Amino acid sequence: AFEKPAFLVREQRLLASGSTLRENTEAYKSTAASASAALERRVSRFWWASLGAGGQSGSIKENDKSEQFYGYIGPRASVRRDSRNNILNPTSGSEITVKANPNTGFYGESFTVMAGSLEASGYYAPFHKDGRPDDKLILAGRVEAGAMSGAALRNIPGSLRYYAGGAGSVRGYPYQSVGPEDKNGDPLGGRSFQEISLEARYKITDDVGIVPFLDGGMVYRDEVPRIIGDMDWGAGIGLRYFTPIGPLRLDLATPLRPRDGDPPIQIYVSIGQSF
Repeated sequence: AFEKPAFLVREQRLLASGSTLRENTEAYKSTAASASAALERRVSRFWWASLGAGGQSGSIKENDKSEQFYGYIGPRASVRRDSRNNILNPTSGSEITVKANPNTGFYGESFTVMAGSLEASGYYAPFHKDGRPDDKLILAGRVEAGAMSGAALRNIPGSLRYYAGGAGSVRGYPYQSVGPEDKNGDPLGGRSFQEISLEARYKITDDVGIVPFLDGGMVYRDEVPRIIGDMDWGAGIGLRYFTPIGPLRLDLATPLRPRDGDPPIQIYVSIGQSF
């Protein structure tokens, strides 16, 4: 990844990235290369806008299909409002991001899709000390939804579809497991999704905190998510150890609507808050 601050003008950044990857998940196996470039510009105190392009190409093997080559490319545009007071451990403010990612490419045959997503998160301290918000307890929430239209689900590469389940999604369920399944019972992915997460972040000491949480989400074959439709829910509790570079995170979660084969407990370890 490459970032050039103050590119041409002071409040503008040049962002570029390239990668090679090999994925082996319950949904698919793939080997691919990707690249992207964008200009991100600050348009006011809290608002940022970004415009660029990116793509990916490689081979993919879905569980019930033979290995195929695929590739896609398209523009990337986003608008973001960010008033968080800290990126890794926010205690106040909010972040709202709207993205538009059209793609055209081939996967057995040519396809063109228009994808868009909305993500919003907010943070609130209900208690105050000396007239200022006290970070002893932080209430945090996140909602996210995305939609993809223009091609049938099976004409879209598995790596481009939406998935839910796992550490950064619906905790309590295995990675990518929430949503449609193929005839073998493996994750199929979808063309739309919705997620919601609620946390109560309580500091026991200056260095240690606990976080009860509730996550919900669902992936759909349809082009548009069923807002407030049926979702899978997971609940749990987390431990946070606060360091100068952000909190270390350990989460234990259980599915509230388990399916056959779902473990009763999922364990997640990471750096930084979940959102």
